[in-house]
This record gives sequence, C-alpha cells and structure tokens, in this order.
Amino acid sequence: MDFRELTPSLVTFWGAGCSEHLLTGIESSSFIRQRNNWYIANIPLGLSGLFMMDWGKIVGFSIEMPIDYVPLPIFGNNIIVILCYWTQPVMSTSKHKNLLLIKVMERLERKGYDGIVVFSPGGIDNPVWEAFGFEKITECEFMGMPSYMMFRKYADVSPPSFQSPVSLLPPRQRKYAIDIFYPKYCPIGSLIMSKVIKQSPNFAQIAELRVHDTSYRDVVLSSGRVIGVYLNGEDITREIIQNTPIKKIIEKIS
Repeated sequence: MDFRELTPSLVTFWGAGCSEHLLTGIESSSFIRQRNNWYIANIPLGLSGLFMMDWGKIVGFSIEMPIDYVPLPIFGNNIIVILCYWTQPVMSTSKHKNLLLIKVMERLERKGYDGIVVFSPGGIDNPVWEAFGFEKITECEFMGMPSYMMFRKYADVSPPSFQSPVSLLPPRQRKYAIDIFYPKYCPIGSLIMSKVIKQSPNFAQIAELRVHDTSYRDVVLSSGRVIGVYLNGEDITREIIQNTPIKKIIEKIS
C-alpha cells in the first residue's frame, strides 16, 4: 500500500468512482471539474490530504483543513479539521481503515497541530474515533441529522467551540442573506460540506455582496441548495427546508 500527499497533479488524476458513498449518481465531467477546482483553490489555504493507493489506484483518502480556514462555524487555535475520509468498500475492513487513519494521525501530529477535529454523522463512527483517542465535544445537526463533533488533543489546549448560525441584528437598511449553502461536490464526513459565512464584524457587508453580485448568484444557483437564509435579520430558513426553489429565494432576498 502506497501513501501520497494531496497535490494539484494528484487532484487532477483523481477521477470518478473513488468516493461512491460520498457522492450520488455518476460523476459528470462538470462535477469532477468543480470538485477538483475546489480542492486546488483551497490548497493555498492549508487544505491537505493523504491518499492511500494500491497499484496506482486510489483506494482511500483523507482531506483536512486548518480550523481558521475551514468553511464551518467552529473556532479554535492551531487545530486541524478532518473534512472527510473514505476507503473503498472492498478495502473497508478495520485493518485497511485503521491503516489509513494511523497514517493520517501520525502525519498531522508531525505537522505540529495541537489537536484534531472530526465530525461523526449519526455517531456511527464514534467507536472508530474513540479508539484513536477522540472525545465527544458536542452534538450538532446537519440537514436534520445529528452529528457529533469529536476532538483529539496533542497539547494542553482548549477544545474548539461550535457556533450554530443565529439571526443577527440588521445594520440600517442592509439585507442579510445566505448563511449556509453547500456545493454537493464538497463533502464533510459522509454527510455534507457546508460553506458558512462566519459571523464577524463585516458579516453584513459580506452577506450583501454574496446576494447582489450577479456572478456569485449564479454560483449559488448552480452549486447547491441554500439551506439557511436571513432576510433583514429574520430567519426564513424554514422556506428553504420546505424546498422552495432557489431562484424564488434569491428573488425574494434581492
């Protein structure tokens, strides 16, 4: 078994079919291009990964990102977040899965991080992570499913905090907009990968641009389904949960 670090060239080589339980349907060329572009674009922000290969074929992988840049509402210092990991079904024995995770843990510890965060959808993988020294920090919800945030520390560091998106007070006449949307080609765990506008002093300005910029609006419409929206500080997420067409939501916000 061979292990290789994620690089732009390896991402380009990474074709369809290696993550069948994370993705739905057959990957189109557009899907592969969008997914690969997302990974390559985020490498400068610290996105990293480890690929497990057998005779030139990818049979497992792990993707990670520093907590400062990860597109999730979690906060901490010098912590890395495992966005997703996968082993090919034929390789999904405890031996092969553990081999991948052992290599991942060793690699992240060598990089000098004080801790690692991982999300366990439905708690299914809790025993796996607990065997590697992870502890449950909190329970959160993604797309109506419970997910456990788990943490392993290498140093005397405080656990990361998880901030659920909340309605913010609208400054003057500015409209709040998209809080969360997820491109289906960016998975987190075996569930989703969320793009979150972190709540900061310039949140309103960022949100406003994300709604009124035409090119960005097109990205939202083609990339994923909006799952959280605020309009003038009012939470109108329920409309999205009820599967209101994205175009209708964007028109209402604008």
